[in-house]
Amino acid sequence: MKNRVLSLYKKYRDVIPYLIFGFLTTVVNVLSYALFSKIFNLGVTPSTIIAWFLAVLFAYLTNRKWVFKSTARTKREIAREVVSFFGCRLATGILDWLIMVTFVDGLAFNDIVIKILANIIVIVLNYVASKFIIFRASKKKVPLNERSASILKWGVYGTLSFLISIAMTLNLFFSNEQYARKKEFLLPNVALLALSAIFFVGLAVLLKKINVKIPKKKSIKIINILSVLLFFGLLYVTFNTHFFPGWDAGGVLKYADKTSMAMFNDNPAIETTYFSRWPNQQFLLLIESFLFKINRAFGSTLDGGLMIIVALQCAIVVLSGNLLFRIICKKAKSEKYAFVGWGIFVILLALSGWVNVPYTDILAVCFPMLIFYCYMKKEETKKHVVLWWGLIGVLSYFGYKAKPTVAIMLIAILAGELIFGLMKTKTIRPKEMLKGGVALALALVISKFAFSAAFSVTKIELDDRYNMGALHLVMMGLNDKTNGVWHAGDVAFTESFLDDSDARKEAQKAEIIKRLNDFGISGLLTHGKKKMLTIFNDGSFAWGGEGDFYHEIYPVRNKVAGPFLRDMFYNNGNKYKILSTVQQGVWLFVLFLCALGIFVRKNKGLVILSISLVGIILFNMIFEARARYLFVYLPVFIIFATYVLSRIVEVGIPSVKNIKGVFRQKK
Repeated sequence: MKNRVLSLYKKYRDVIPYLIFGFLTTVVNVLSYALFSKIFNLGVTPSTIIAWFLAVLFAYLTNRKWVFKSTARTKREIAREVVSFFGCRLATGILDWLIMVTFVDGLAFNDIVIKILANIIVIVLNYVASKFIIFRASKKKVPLNERSASILKWGVYGTLSFLISIAMTLNLFFSNEQYARKKEFLLPNVALLALSAIFFVGLAVLLKKINVKIPKKKSIKIINILSVLLFFGLLYVTFNTHFFPGWDAGGVLKYADKTSMAMFNDNPAIETTYFSRWPNQQFLLLIESFLFKINRAFGSTLDGGLMIIVALQCAIVVLSGNLLFRIICKKAKSEKYAFVGWGIFVILLALSGWVNVPYTDILAVCFPMLIFYCYMKKEETKKHVVLWWGLIGVLSYFGYKAKPTVAIMLIAILAGELIFGLMKTKTIRPKEMLKGGVALALALVISKFAFSAAFSVTKIELDDRYNMGALHLVMMGLNDKTNGVWHAGDVAFTESFLDDSDARKEAQKAEIIKRLNDFGISGLLTHGKKKMLTIFNDGSFAWGGEGDFYHEIYPVRNKVAGPFLRDMFYNNGNKYKILSTVQQGVWLFVLFLCALGIFVRKNKGLVILSISLVGIILFNMIFEARARYLFVYLPVFIIFATYVLSRIVEVGIPSVKNIKGVFRQKK
C-alpha cells in the first residue's frame, strides 16, 4: 500500500502541489475580488483585474519554487520566465473577465459562484501552460500535444456543420410550417438550391478550365474600380428608393435630429430613457447626430439630411465587399474565386433593401471584416504586433457599441490563438504575447473612455437602472407566442421592474425557468425548429418585416428608374419576389457550402471564421431570434462558403478515411 501511494505521488508529483497551490490561488483571487467589490465597491471589472494580478503574482512565486522547481537563475532567465508566466496567464485572465461580464453583468448570476467556476476552468488551462510552455522552457523545448488541438479544431468544424445542416434540412423540407416573418418565394427551396448550385459550381469549373491567372496587383486594381462603380450605383439606387423608416430606426433618427441641434450648445437635448434601455443604439445616435450636424452646416435640405446617412451606409457596404475580396484572395489563394465571392456579396448584401435603412445592421457590417483583416495582416507580417492588436481592440470596442454581436469576432480570434497556441512546436515568444495582450487591453480601455467623452456631447443622461439586459433577450427568445421574436408583453413585463433592477433580474430568471419547464424537451425542440426557420429561411433577412416600415416614402426622383427600382426593392412591389427569390437561392447555396466545410482542410484564419459563425448562430438561438441579426456576419458566411467552393472544385471532397487521418497529421 505504501509503495502504491509513493508511486502515485511520483506519477503526479507536479499535479498534487499544483492543485494545492491552485486552490490557494483561487482563495486569493476570490477573497481579493470580494474585498475590492464588496468592501471598496469598485465594480465587477476593476475588482476582477486587481484580483487577477494578485492571484497571478501569488501563483508565480509558489509555482516557480514548489511545483515546477524552476532552474532559472540569471536575471535574464527569470525575467523571461516572469514575462512568459504573466503573458500566458493574460489570456486566461481575459477569459476570466469575459466569463464574469457575461454571466454576472449580462445574465445576473451570483458573482461569487461564477468567480469560483471561472477559476476552475482557468486552473486547468494554466497548468497546461505552466508545464509545457513556461517552466519547461529553460530545460527543454517540448511541443504540446497536437492531437488535442486537432480535436478542438474539428469540434468547431463539426459544430458549425451540424448547426447549418439542421438549418438546411429545415429550410428544404419543413419550410411550409408556420414561423415568424415567414416569406413565400417563386420556387421551392429545393429547386432554388439546385439552380444556384448548378450556376455557381458550373462557373467555378469554367474558371478552373480557363486557367487564366490574374496577377494579384491587377486583381486589386480591378476590385477597386468595381468598388467605386458599386458605390455610385448604390447611391443612385438608394437616392431613388430610400424612405424614412418607422420602428426603432425611425425613432433613433428623430432623436439624432434633435440631438444634433443641442450638440456643443447650451440647450440640452430632450431627456430620454430609450438609450439607457438599449445601449447598442448609442453609437448609432452619435454617428447620425454628427451627420445631421454636418448636413446643417452645409445648408442641405435634401430629405432632412437622411440621404447623407444613407450615403455613409453605401460606403460601408462597399468597404465590406472590398475587404471580403482581399480576405478570400488570401485564404483561398485564388483571385478568381474572390471575384465569385464578391459577386455573391453584391447579390445578397449590396442589393439588399437594408442598405436603405439607417440602422445598426449596416453600420456594423464592416466591423467583423475590419477586425479579421487586421488580425490577418498581423499574422502575415509578424511585425508591429502592438499596432495590430491595438487596432483590433479599438475596432472591437466600437464595433461592439454599434452591434454587440461584433464582439464574437474578438472572442473567436482569442479562441483561435488558444487552439493554435497548443499546436506550436517552435518556441513561444512571451514578449510578443505580453505586448499584444497589453495593447489589446489598453485599446479597449482607451476606446471606452473615448466613446464616453464623445457621447457626452449629446447631453443625454443615461441611467443604468433602465438597461433591460441580456436576460430580457433570453426571455423573449423563449416566447412561444412569437416564436422567439420581439413581443410587447415581454417589454411591458421587464419595464414593470424598472425601478428595481435586482427584482427585475430575479423576475426575468424566474420567467425563463418557467418557460423552459412549460416547453419540456419536445416543446423546446419544436420551438427551436421555428426559431431556426425564422433565422435561416430568408435570403432577404426579414426585409420589410419591422413594424411601421415605410413610415414616410419620399416623392419619386426619376420618373423612369424610380418606379422600377421601388417595384424591385420594396417588399410590396410587383417585381420584389424576383429579387427575393434570387437572393433566397444564393443564400441557400452559401449555407449548403458552409455545411460542407467539415470536408475540406482549413487554415488558422478559417478556424477563427468558423468559431465566429458558431457564435452568431448560438447567439440567435439563445436570445431573441432575428434573421436580420445574421446580417452583420453575412460577409463571413460568404468568405467561408467561397473558400469551401474553391477547395471542392480544385481538390475535391476527401474520403472519410482522409478525414480521420487529419487527427494524426501535423500542422
